[in-house]
Amino acid sequence: MWAAAWRHVRIALAETMPILEWLPSYAARRHLAHDLTTAVVLACLILPEDVFLASTLHVTLQNSNVLSVVVPVLYGVFGSARYLCFGSEEATSFAPWILTTYESETHRRAVGLVLTTLSGLLLVCMGLAKVSNWIYLSRVAGGGLLAGAMLRILVSEVQILAEVVLVLLPSEPLHVAWLGVLAVGFGAVAVRYRRALLPHTTAACRADKVAPRRSSLTVHVAAVPSRRVNFDVPNTVPLSLCVVGALAHHWLAEPKEMRAMTAARATESMNVATAFAFVLAHASSSLSMGLHIASNVVLSALSIYLSATALTQHAGGATTKLTNDDAFGELSMNKELVGYGLVCLCSLAFGPLFPPVACLARTALVMRFGRTQVASMAAAGLVAAFTASGLDAFVFVPAPARAAIFLIGISQVCDITELRTLLRLHLVADAAVWTTCCAAAAVLGVYYGSLTAFALSVTQRLLLAPIVTIEAVEEELRLATTEHDDKAPSPRTYVALLKTKALCFSNWDRMERTIDTLLEATDLPTTRSLVVDVRQLEETYWDDECIRRLDAWQRRLHMLGLRMAIAGSTKGFEVALERAGVLRRLVRESACHSSQAALEAVRALSLE
Repeated sequence: MWAAAWRHVRIALAETMPILEWLPSYAARRHLAHDLTTAVVLACLILPEDVFLASTLHVTLQNSNVLSVVVPVLYGVFGSARYLCFGSEEATSFAPWILTTYESETHRRAVGLVLTTLSGLLLVCMGLAKVSNWIYLSRVAGGGLLAGAMLRILVSEVQILAEVVLVLLPSEPLHVAWLGVLAVGFGAVAVRYRRALLPHTTAACRADKVAPRRSSLTVHVAAVPSRRVNFDVPNTVPLSLCVVGALAHHWLAEPKEMRAMTAARATESMNVATAFAFVLAHASSSLSMGLHIASNVVLSALSIYLSATALTQHAGGATTKLTNDDAFGELSMNKELVGYGLVCLCSLAFGPLFPPVACLARTALVMRFGRTQVASMAAAGLVAAFTASGLDAFVFVPAPARAAIFLIGISQVCDITELRTLLRLHLVADAAVWTTCCAAAAVLGVYYGSLTAFALSVTQRLLLAPIVTIEAVEEELRLATTEHDDKAPSPRTYVALLKTKALCFSNWDRMERTIDTLLEATDLPTTRSLVVDVRQLEETYWDDECIRRLDAWQRRLHMLGLRMAIAGSTKGFEVALERAGVLRRLVRESACHSSQAALEAVRALSLE
């Protein structure tokens, strides 16, 4: 009785505050050094963004020490992600519209506050209403969206570096020479990663049997624990760039510029009620203004949801970090929406100009250099400390150094092997969706690219055939306590038969949604277990990421009091399950060779 009550309490706490699931298992000796150094890098990159956003809209800087800490803490507590980041996106579609529409600083600041508040309220409502059950984004469309967004950021950062070099070079021939060197460098990179776009140019890709996909996001599940404490300072490259950039700016900047940066912050922040009254007074006389604000709020909330979903599918589905944490946690898009909404509502003084979104560049840095969400929380604390002490102007990292740091971490989010894998497996439709979403995000930006990805996801979902069939099996054997009770419901086991390509990374989200629908429509007290039949799977269609997701599913079913069995697995699949630690937690501590054997194992355990 006490065990069942504690399980229900734990589920309720995990639903409300997912941080309670992963923070107790935080391995400080392995992760703390990486998280702290990443926090320093993030803090040095966050502070200049306030200056950049304020200068873009020609408004006075506005910052709050308290809220700069509250924002990531709220996201870390109520969001389900362990290492996604917070913040304002660098390239936003709001800036040109606000800048060209409103002339006064007061008007621009009021519109920014209203957009942030309404977007936060809408995101919280979307999370509480569980809109992720209806608004669908496929894994392929999300991958193309992230690739296009990373390509757009890559072009902008490379442009910053190119402009700096062109300014330093004195003559036109040197400009041409520099552009030639840059073209040769990109050509060398393209040759190095030619397999990402030309999958059939090597003998390995022409072979009959190809090893299961190992992407840049593949989880290393067989990490060897070590008792030694590593005293080496990690992430020396980004730290060095931050230190050198800040020193160079402090040395080269004029005293007038330093005084302006120190005194640029507003002494009094605009009240939200004042901002709403100001906007409503002007919107009542201009219908177009009200329609513009309403459409931008909806577009902002939807794009935040779609970009966060893409990050959850890619960055949350697997990790590159060597970790043996038992409570890794399971990502929930509904919790992510509530977390992002609370960030919007509580960031009215930290980033009042735009609503925070799933910042792709910062998330790439956390995935590249950090380990957990502790990096983002510590970064917020450093931002508050720098601002309170007046040192924010002295840790200002110039744009070239920031561009170099972003370029280092961008590749961590964009998986360049996805398109190659889709073409190798002859998934032409998925490859076309991926390419279209990538082009839309690269050309139109994250906001309109996310809408394109959403439209293609819905179309693809309506046209594709199901990849899993589920059958309910009534148990013939009753429990001893209900043997003479005719009114007691029969225990039930569900058998999920997976098709050939069900565990391919492009189809996994469809399988998860199918099983989610099953669990929501099932009476859990009468359900005993779930048997996953993988006899029809082929070796080339599963990878380490699907093993990681099966591990998360086994943990979730265990919390719900259900057992999970794998039927019809091959030797290679069992080895992968054993390496991930999943095999020992399945029924009878091994994968069964048939659905009937799995059912018998479940019945035997239920009668014990």
